Amino acid sequence: REMAFVAVAFDKSGPSIIGVARALITPDNSDAEFAILVRSDLKGKGLGKILMEKIISYCKIKGTKQMSGMTMPTNRGMLMLAQRLGFEVDVQFADGTADMVLPLN
Repeated sequence: REMAFVAVAFDKSGPSIIGVARALITPDNSDAEFAILVRSDLKGKGLGKILMEKIISYCKIKGTKQMSGMTMPTNRGMLMLAQRLGFEVDVQFADGTADMVLPLN
């Protein structure tokens, strides 16, 4: 029911996690709640897109009907990425949330 993709960078000090995308799929496979984290100094360089494409592909293969997530309305990078990937974005400034839904049919 849960999957995570982890991006790791290797340098002379050893490996370090630079990004994670995860999905928690409902028991009936109707929805996968996603979350994504990218190390601050790497935001805007395409890593988030790669991780999101991986988790979307995984959910499609599993036959999940949709993916959903939530962020703050001020998180422009995530909102723009979600829109580019086909998510429907509903920003609710009064609630301080932005809901993102991607049908996977």
